[in-house]
Amino acid sequence: MSYVVTNKWLKAGHAEALRGLFTTSGQVEFVAHFGHAKHFFPDADVFPSVIVVRKPVPSEPVPLDTNVCVIPRDAVPQKGLSAAVAAATYPLPRASFTKESWTLEPPDVMALLQKISRNGVPLAEYTGVKPLYGIKTGFNEAFLIDTPTRDRLVRDDSGCAELIKPYLRGQDIERWHAPWDGLWMIFTRRGIDIDRYPSVKRHLQAMRLQLEPKPPDWQPPSPGAKWPGRKEGGYAWYEVQDPVDYWREFEKPKILIRRTDFYAKLALDRTDTHVNDSALILPCTDKWVLATANSPASWFFRFRRFPHKKDEALALDIPYVEKLPIPDPSEATDTIADELVESLIQHTGLQMRTRQSTIGSATSLGLPSRVALSRCRTGFMRTASSPPFEQLCPRAANGRRPRSPG
Repeated sequence: MSYVVTNKWLKAGHAEALRGLFTTSGQVEFVAHFGHAKHFFPDADVFPSVIVVRKPVPSEPVPLDTNVCVIPRDAVPQKGLSAAVAAATYPLPRASFTKESWTLEPPDVMALLQKISRNGVPLAEYTGVKPLYGIKTGFNEAFLIDTPTRDRLVRDDSGCAELIKPYLRGQDIERWHAPWDGLWMIFTRRGIDIDRYPSVKRHLQAMRLQLEPKPPDWQPPSPGAKWPGRKEGGYAWYEVQDPVDYWREFEKPKILIRRTDFYAKLALDRTDTHVNDSALILPCTDKWVLATANSPASWFFRFRRFPHKKDEALALDIPYVEKLPIPDPSEATDTIADELVESLIQHTGLQMRTRQSTIGSATSLGLPSRVALSRCRTGFMRTASSPPFEQLCPRAANGRRPRSPG
């Protein structure tokens, strides 16, 4: 039996039972993965993969290996696919295929990935805390506002300032530092007395139709009709959609993580800035974790273990991030990393502030922004660079030191 199917089932948690079925009740003979190759199905945005599986025959010996083919999307030929597949096929032990996520890599790469896992500790275990999702409002147009809107609401009712929080989007999170872009979130969490904040209530009331949660017994008045508001749930029309019982963690220092990314970009935030659902927070300020997660070795691991999205962006969701291996440093390495990461945070923040200031000055003078950017790059290229973190990752001494979230 052979299937041509999107590759989501290779790693997704919801396909765990399917992978288990293939490996326990079937005999996987061949798996091919073509990434985000687009020319197989020009009218559909898919991630094509192929699996060939058969029912085991008790009288026949079970092969020790499964044939695997991985061709990156840009290397998939429009003609001569059979020859390309034959040239790119290699065997992997059948024991590599279980109900857990499947990683289709050559044996030497698999050995390296296993070594990284073996010499690391899952992030959630290492830090003693788990990553947490950002705030999902259910209707961003109502809850996410700019500075003029925030100022107007506070001018009309100064008390509402306690509800309006500075927030970051995933796209605002850069490596080491996350500059705030002047955006605000009306954070009406569960249990808020909206009548205490009249200006916010008026602002939200204008969009009440779109904010109403769908009643459990709602029926479409006509075929194809859709509920105009938010999804069903036990929240009031003026509250953010999903419960955020851990809301106090946003007010503490934390590590910020994009949920979709093309490169390793984690940052340390020491403010009470909140994030929306395009980001995660890790309630921890351990700079060794930040250094490790931002390293090329960690990205190498994530790129091969985590699910891929459109254009090969990685999905950094909690089930995968919490298992990211973190090597245990020696005490001396931990101390050096702490100093260097702090230097990188300060240096990157200064660079971003200077860039914004220079662009603003250039714009006010009528100069093209590309001229300002060129001057920024020239100035910062003259600064001394820090040693790469790859030099700071020797194998840990025997025994792990207990870690704390801080």
